[in-house]
Amino acid sequence: MNILKYIIVVLIVFNTTISFSQKNNFIVSSPSVRVLYKGVSNIIQVGFLKKKSKFTVECIGCDTIIKLKKYRNSYTLKLGMDSLSEITILIKNKKGDEVTTVKYKTFFPPTPIIKLDNYFGFESINSLPSTFKVVHENHIPLHINYLIFNWRITLNNKTFTGSGKNLSVEVIDFMKEIKNGLILVEIDYSGPFYKGKHEIIKEAFILNL
Repeated sequence: MNILKYIIVVLIVFNTTISFSQKNNFIVSSPSVRVLYKGVSNIIQVGFLKKKSKFTVECIGCDTIIKLKKYRNSYTLKLGMDSLSEITILIKNKKGDEVTTVKYKTFFPPTPIIKLDNYFGFESINSLPSTFKVVHENHIPLHINYLIFNWRITLNNKTFTGSGKNLSVEVIDFMKEIKNGLILVEIDYSGPFYKGKHEIIKEAFILNL
C-alpha cells in the first residue's frame, strides 16, 4: 500500500478532514471537521498526491507550530485561548512560494462529560464503577488531562462528597443497597488551559443494577 492510500485509510477511520490541492499535489488533514481548538495542541498532517516534495508549513494565527519528529509530516499547532476565530495554514515549496492554503475555524474546547470507569453513565451497569473521569465524547478528537478536585453525589435524597477521582466505599455500598434510583453527580474540575480556575459539571444518571 503506497503512502497516499495509507493516509486516506487512516484519516477515514479516525473521522478526519482532508483538504486536497490537486494542482500542487498536497493533502492537509486533521482529526476534526475543519475545526481546531483553542488552548490545546492540535495535530495536522501534510501528505502527497504524487511524488515527494520539499515544503515548509506556516500558520497564521497559531501561537506555535512544531514538527513532530516521530511522525512523518505531522505538525502540532498550539492555539492560545485568545487566538483568532480562524487560522490559515500555508504550504510553501522549497523556493518559498505559496502552493496551497487551508483554513480552520477555531473554537474553545466544548464542555466535557462525566464518565464512570468504562461507562458514560449508569444506564445499565452490571458491575459498579469505582472512579470518575472527565472526558470528551467519542466524536470530539480531544484527549485533555482534566483534574478532578471534588465530587458530590445525591442519591435517594442522601448526599455524599469526596475528593479526587475515586468513589468512596460508602457510596458504592449504598448503591448496592438501593440498586435503583436517580443519581445526581456534580464534579469540580480543571483543565490545563483554565490557569487554575475551577469549573463545575453536573449530570444525572439512572442506577439500575
